[in-house]
This record gives sequence, structure tokens and C-alpha cells, in this order.
Amino acid sequence: MQLLLFKNRFIAGSCLALYITVSAGAENDLSVDLSENYFLGDVPVVLSASRLAQPVSESPAAMTIIDRETIEASGAINIPDVLRLVPGFQVSHISGENLTAQYHGFANQHPKRMQVLIDGRSVYHSAFGGVHWDTLPITLNDIERIEVLRGSNASTYGSNAFMGVVNIITRHASLDKGSEFSLLTGSSGTRELQWRFGDQIGNFNYRFTLDALETDGYPNHVDHHTYWDSTGGPVAPASVVTGTPLQPETTLYTLSREDSQVIGRLNWRGDYQAENGDSLLFELGYARNNRDNTLLDGKYEHLRPDEDLRSSSQSINWSRQLADSGELSLQAYHNRLRSDTQHVDTLVDNTGAVLINTGPTLGGYKLINDRYDLELQHTLPEKDGWRTVWGVGARLDRLESRNFVIDNKDINRAQVRAFADTEKHFGADNQWVLNAGLMLEHQQDLGNYASPRIAINYHLDELNTIRLAAARAYRMPSMFEQKGETSLFALDPSPLDPSPLPPPPPPPFHYTVYSNQGMGVEPEEIRTIELGLVTTSGIEGVSMDIRIFREELRNYIDEVNHVDGCTTCDTSGVAGLGPHDLYIHENAGWMDMHGVDLQTRMEVSDRTTFIASASMVRAHGMRIKKRDGVTGAVIDDQPIDDFVPSLTLSALWSHRFDQGWAGSLGLYHMSEMNWPNDGDRLAPYDRIDLRLAKKMRIAGADTQFEVIAQNALDNPYIEFRDDNHFERRLYLRVKVDMD
Repeated sequence: MQLLLFKNRFIAGSCLALYITVSAGAENDLSVDLSENYFLGDVPVVLSASRLAQPVSESPAAMTIIDRETIEASGAINIPDVLRLVPGFQVSHISGENLTAQYHGFANQHPKRMQVLIDGRSVYHSAFGGVHWDTLPITLNDIERIEVLRGSNASTYGSNAFMGVVNIITRHASLDKGSEFSLLTGSSGTRELQWRFGDQIGNFNYRFTLDALETDGYPNHVDHHTYWDSTGGPVAPASVVTGTPLQPETTLYTLSREDSQVIGRLNWRGDYQAENGDSLLFELGYARNNRDNTLLDGKYEHLRPDEDLRSSSQSINWSRQLADSGELSLQAYHNRLRSDTQHVDTLVDNTGAVLINTGPTLGGYKLINDRYDLELQHTLPEKDGWRTVWGVGARLDRLESRNFVIDNKDINRAQVRAFADTEKHFGADNQWVLNAGLMLEHQQDLGNYASPRIAINYHLDELNTIRLAAARAYRMPSMFEQKGETSLFALDPSPLDPSPLPPPPPPPFHYTVYSNQGMGVEPEEIRTIELGLVTTSGIEGVSMDIRIFREELRNYIDEVNHVDGCTTCDTSGVAGLGPHDLYIHENAGWMDMHGVDLQTRMEVSDRTTFIASASMVRAHGMRIKKRDGVTGAVIDDQPIDDFVPSLTLSALWSHRFDQGWAGSLGLYHMSEMNWPNDGDRLAPYDRIDLRLAKKMRIAGADTQFEVIAQNALDNPYIEFRDDNHFERRLYLRVKVDMD
């Protein structure tokens, strides 16, 4: 019923958009000429598919381009919100401003199967895998466009460009001169203040942005439960005494959340153009992020600890146009992530015959994750119709941690790589385009891997192109997946209440909850074949991109519950504390997916744009859920078809009215999805966003006022976890450009 209602709204909204457009802008020519680069706006080429400048119709992969105007029209508050417009993307708030985003599902708190770049610099963290969106030092206002490659692209960007690539391209510093101030305030106690300043010194342009954001997160929804003792009366967790019989059928707990967040960002970009034509790009970034994730008064395993995050980056890119029309570039960068989740809470253990309270317990981890990367790229001059780019690179990932990996050992993981992409037009009218790419990688402790891709594009005519492509890609396990281990440590070795049971031994008492000791984890592998159509024909003024695909994922890495697997891994020795489960990452399953992605864009007039996307996927896969902790035998496996939603829809209508007014309407739908591991299985949702903006000149400054309504109809739905109730959110944003 919800899906039917959404489809009706989708059609009605589209008709309403066209009606308003014709009425408000009838004086404009409705048959705007669209080129093959329709998803680029003023940008004539895409760069992310093969490192070669190519029209969208000649790209070896499906591309979505989100330009600056679309970002503004979407009313997005953060970068992942913009990705809701991309076919097949699932975006969800975990807490506060901590979001997850992934192409074709499989996304937990750390979406590991997608590469994210900022101006070609990877922001993928090797400790967890994936990217922390709220630790990126850039803001939406710094972005010129976002190029999203849908599908594997390891042949161009290496392992972990597994199911997609998001390349965020920031604005050239010369485009932002003077000061701009931005203020955002709204629901959930959200407040954001931003200052951007740019200037020029000779041939050197620079820009910096300061940003401060604070939010209270989700409403404080509470499930009022508690423990029940043997007499049937409720007791608080901290008052549970050693020796109290466990009542499984009535063991309840209280969940009360607090997920406020404070984020500070600083980024600086400098662009230098030398007299000899060399260009240099400098980028510095820093973000400080305090997440309050507390779930109060609950069992320890239900506690999501506060997180203290710090990220920093330094990058330099040199490029030179060669005399033979080739180009040489060299990029070096360093990323650092600091994370601290250590916390103290009460541990109530129920693995034995009795309910045991071990007292104040320390858990969580501390880590510093560094990445150093150096890459040389050479674009060769065109020869005999061949265009080629090749390069080599080296990377070092380092991890220093406490209570995160086995024996708290520091980890160094080195990688060297070589890559090449080539393109060739052939045929009587050059209607055929061959694209081929290969990435060769050596990963320390994991081995050698080759990731190829081949694509053939055929121009049916000037307006229509079909594409056939095949690729193979790998995802390297994160350091935690490969060598993780974490425990709980008792601070007080005495029980909270006298009992006939002997006391636990003196510190260091520890209670291991996760260990990958002795488990070998192999990289995930995906094989993809796709058929694409890029067209500007059919309905006048409409452009469309269709991707029909089959993806086969093998060696799927997931947590497996080893039941009673911890028999000798603890030093607790507490009588009555039975063997407990261990969670261990392993190559636990597989997944096959096939379906179709569709995106369309209609330039109805020079004032109005309508874009829409749909992704329909049928998935089938299995994973091991539980093993016998002693024998290793599989005792429970689970279908994972619902890790991928069967239907994702989005649409955005935007129109510029007279006298500086602008408005937009966004519609979003996602079918049922099970967010793996730390998420929940959630029902389908429909969401409507609205934006109304007014530009005017005030005291010599260009000023814009925006009113943004997310989930405007106040139809509450759940994001990522059952306790995340996304209700209507209203925001007011004011921008003042002092240039």
C-alpha cells in the first residue's frame, strides 16, 4: 500500500511539476537542446570513470553527475543527503550527523564497499573500512560537483572501489573571492555557522572555510523496560546481584538515547599556476567531531559509546602539460584519523546459570589510523586513435591502537600498484569506442591482485549509445576484520553484593567479546557484467541513462557468532560465569544481484529541471550466522536477500521563479531493507522534501534565505535502527556573499 501511494504521489508530483513549469515559464522555449553531456551542466566531460576526459556517452561505466545547482536545489544539509538522488543509493542517519551511504546495500555503520575521493584523494579508512562522512573537513559549499560511478571501478582506483566510486570535486580557489557567511538553524537543535574567505596573491589563489555544527540528533525515544528478578519484581541493571536466577522470558532492558553531536571543520585550498604552465594544488583539512551515542540504563552490549573523533589531511598535486600534448602529474597525501570510544559502564552477564553483575567495566578502544600515499600519473598523447593513461603508486597504512587488534600490536600494511586505462575509436564513422583498464596491486599480508575492466560503446546515432562492459574487483579486509580483538576490563574485582560465589581474581580481569585470532580472512571478490543505454532521443527534451547489471559477490566478509566460543580466552575465572559467545569476522557468504538502474533528466525550460532515478534489484545470497564455538560446525545460516532493497526511487523538481524566488520538491522511496550487523530490518518509507529560497541584495551583499522541510508531510519513518525515528525537520539557512 505504501509503495502504491508513493507511485501515485510520484506521478502526481511529476504532472504538477510540469503544469507549474508551463504556467510560470510559458515564455521560455521548452525544447532546450541537450547534448550527450546532459548530466554535467556546464561541465563538458567526466574524469572519474577512466582518468581520461570523456563524454558521458563514451564512459566505460554508468555515471551520475550532481552539479552545484542540483546540490543547492536538493536542500541537502550534508554530503550523504545529496547521494539520495543517485540510482541505487541507500542513505541513512545512524545518529546525529553520523550517516551511512552505499550503492546497492550491504551498508553497516562503516560502508566498506565504495571508494570515496576528494579531488582524487582517497578518504577510505583502513582501520574500519569505509568513510566517516561527518569527519570529512569539507562542506557542501566547497563542492563544484560530485561524480558518482555506479559499479566496480577497481581497474582505475584499485581495491575498495568495489561497488562504486564517489569523487567529490571541490571548487577552484579562484572562483571564491571575498567573504561568505552562512547560518543554519532548525529542528533537533541544529545550529551551523560557516565562514568562507578567498583571495589572490599574484598567480596564487587560495580559499579557506571554517564551519561549526551542533545538533541534538534524534528525539529521545525511550523503551521503558528493565530486568526482572526471580520474585517477579523489576530491578535496575546496576542493582542486579550475583546469584539472582535468570528469567530469560522476562529479561527486559531500558533503552534511553542521547545522540547529540558537535563538529568543527577547517579546510584550506590553494591553486598556483606557474609561468611555465605547471599547476600546483594544495589542500589542508581538519575536523573535530564529538558524538554522543549513549544508550542509558541498559545491558553493556546495548551501550553505544560516545566517540571522540579527530581527522586531518594534507595533500599536494603537481601537474604539467607536456610539449607532445601529454600530461604528467604527481600526487602525495597523508590522512589521519584518531578515534576514542573508551567508556565505563555496568556489565551484567547472563551466560551462566545465574545473572552476574561484575561491577564498573571499561570497554571501547583508542586508535590512530594513518595513510601515506604517493602516485605518479602519465597521460600519453593520442597516437593512431589510442588515448592512454598509466601510472604507479605506493601506499602505507598504519594503525596504533588499544583494545582494537590482537595483542594491541601496531599494524603496517604496505601496497604498491600499477594501472593503465586506454580508449580507442574505430569503425567507418568512429561509432565504436573500446575502453580497457587494468589495476595490478600487491597488498602486504594479502598477496597480488589484478582487477581488469573492458567496455565497448556503440553510437547508434548522434543521440543514442549502448554500452557492454565486464569487470572484476576486490575489497581488501579492513584491519579490524583481519586482526581485530576487543575486550571488556573490570575496574572493580569485587561483586556489588555479597554472595556465596567466590570473587573474581584481581585485575587485569578481562572479558573478550571479539577476537580474530587464528582466522584467515580473504579479500571479497565481485564480478560484474552490464548493458547500458545513454539516450537523448524519445520524448523531446528528455535524457536518460539505463544500466542493466548482474553482480556476483564471493568471499563475503561478515561477523559470525561462535556460540560459547570463549572458553579459555578470558582471565576472569568467575564462578558461574559461563563460556560466552565470540564474534569473529570470516568469509561467511555470497550474494548475487541483478537488476536495472535508471536516471532521467528533463530540462523543461531554462528555469526548470526535473530529474528522477529508480533502481530495481533482485538479490539472493546466504551467510553463516552462527557456528559451534568448539567444533566450528555451522549451526545457523541466514538468507541475506534483504540486505539490498528491491526498489529505490528519487525525484527532484526545481524551478527558478521571478524576482529571485526558487523552489524545489524532492520525493524519495526505499523498500524494506535489513541494515547488516549494527542496524535493523526496517519497513519501506516514503519521504517528501520541500525547499523555498529567495535571493536579494541587502546592503551591497548578495543574500539568500532558504526554508527547507525534510519529510515535510511529517510521516515518521525509521532510519538504520529501530530507535531512529525520522520525523519532520525544518531548517532556515541564510547565506551572505560579501564579494
